[in-house]
Amino acid sequence: MKATDLVKIGESIRYYRKFRKLTQKELAEDICTQAQISKMEKGEVLPLSSTLFLISIKLGIKVNDLFYESAYTRYDYMKTLTRVVRTKITNHEYADVLQIIDLEKDNYFNSTEMTQFILWHKGICIAHVHKDYQHSIDLLKESLSMTNKKNGFCSERELEIINSLAIVYDLSGNSKEAHKYYKRALKDSTILPSLDPNIKARMLYGLAKIEKSLGNLEKSIEVSEEGRLFCINNGLLYLLGEFLYQKGYCMILLEEKTGDEYVNLAIMIFKLQGNYHLAELAERNLNEALQKVEHKKEKGLNKRLS
Repeated sequence: MKATDLVKIGESIRYYRKFRKLTQKELAEDICTQAQISKMEKGEVLPLSSTLFLISIKLGIKVNDLFYESAYTRYDYMKTLTRVVRTKITNHEYADVLQIIDLEKDNYFNSTEMTQFILWHKGICIAHVHKDYQHSIDLLKESLSMTNKKNGFCSERELEIINSLAIVYDLSGNSKEAHKYYKRALKDSTILPSLDPNIKARMLYGLAKIEKSLGNLEKSIEVSEEGRLFCINNGLLYLLGEFLYQKGYCMILLEEKTGDEYVNLAIMIFKLQGNYHLAELAERNLNEALQKVEHKKEKGLNKRLS
């Protein structure tokens, strides 16, 4: 094998390792030594075919991918594609994402990483665009099964996919299944170091809403308070308003004092964030909830007097 081929293999191993967010030590585990991985990436040694095979399995690629010449071009392409898709998902441009996936379907490089990413986001979009919840759930479960092993801890991405499953079950009206997946995600998140706090916040907020949907108002208040404190302790403004609103609204429904104060705080945060639609919706829901409670009190008083 030519020296240039060794360099190409080393470059491929390095960029795939970085794409998977693995250290040299993590990649080497149960395969070889960290020093050997370092030498491979520098093109200094010729790896055994069995070693390359084990490395490719851990990286979620085919062995042939390690011999591909334009490694960095491909890596940049994958980064760009994932960034565009994530941005459009955040902006609720689900139809655009489905179009991108269809156009790029031949460019996923047979990579487990990219195939999983595409299946995951296709499942999300099908739920929102076509309302085909069963197909969406099937795609999300297929995506999860590509890397998730029984009795093993979940990666950050796998937790996000589980969270997506909970969301789609909620959209389909199956609150019990949504509750199960939110609980699973939160349980698994406790053993994952350095989890993005925004992901944990989304899980807590989803669970708080599901508890309310199931009629568990006290539990919804408890989870909302946990979420509120989580946001404060992690310096997050993201979802803080939503947690305040959820807690306050449930307190009003239970006729607890200060519930309206929490909702008003949420409205103030929504306005500061420029989320005027959410602020208006919260104000409208607050007034309707207070009127219902007042009507309920009047009805109960009239019943006692009659």
